[in-house]
Amino acid sequence: MSGLKITLLQQPLVWMDGPANLRHFDRQL
Repeated sequence: MSGLKITLLQQPLVWMDGPANLRHFDRQL
C-alpha cells in the first residue's frame, strides 16, 4: 500500500486522471 502512495505522490498528474490512474494501478498490481 505504501508503494502505491509513493507512486501517487511522485505522479500527481496521473492521480488527477481517473482512467489513467486506474491503468497505472493495474500496472502496479
